[in-house]
Amino acid sequence: MNSLLIHRNVTAFLQSLRDHVCHGYTYWTNGTIKILKSESLSSKFNERYGILAPRQKRSYNKKLGRANSYLLMYPQVGGDLIDWILIATKGEGVVHRNEKLYDHNIGQHTERIHWRHYEIVTINQKLTWRLRRLVAEEWEKKVISAARKKDISDLEQTAKILYNFPMFMGVRKQIWAILQKAYKTRKRHNYSDQLDLPKLPIMKRIKVYDTQPNTLGKLVDVYKESLSNYKFVD
Repeated sequence: MNSLLIHRNVTAFLQSLRDHVCHGYTYWTNGTIKILKSESLSSKFNERYGILAPRQKRSYNKKLGRANSYLLMYPQVGGDLIDWILIATKGEGVVHRNEKLYDHNIGQHTERIHWRHYEIVTINQKLTWRLRRLVAEEWEKKVISAARKKDISDLEQTAKILYNFPMFMGVRKQIWAILQKAYKTRKRHNYSDQLDLPKLPIMKRIKVYDTQPNTLGKLVDVYKESLSNYKFVD
């Protein structure tokens, strides 16, 4: 079996997942699994749902009204866990019978595709990512709290973190609104030091895999090697 490809970074993962949704992969379920068990999960999903099927096979399934499936995985930082999300198209298929799939197109926030801090929404008739509501609210609280302090250093440090978020249209709009509130807060307090509001970058398409793509098999091998090199201390 060909090994599942691992995206080069979080932004690439988000871009790829959104693109799949644009192409009709709107049914989904997700979870987290130990890295050492991830290959078994991938193999199981491939045997049942053809998550590694080539393009020709997917086109054939679509013509016959059959569902197609993909599996995307991305490792968590500093741990032994990896996130996975199984996505599928509409149509006849085992995946719809075996799995409890959410339907992104229903539009409710509990059904919309989300991953970590982000969710997919439609803005100006385009699919984009934005921060989930509670996440955006927490960042707004942090920024406003920092803006109320006379010393601007905390605010500048917090703003730098926001500048590094993946600037999909929805995320960009949220961050700009939060920074504007911080600016107005300092102005209302008559502070002389004002937050510079840079022009936030517009998200451009990026390469989703490295030139030599990382694979799930390589990821597991590296993790196993790290375990073998770990020295236990009494």
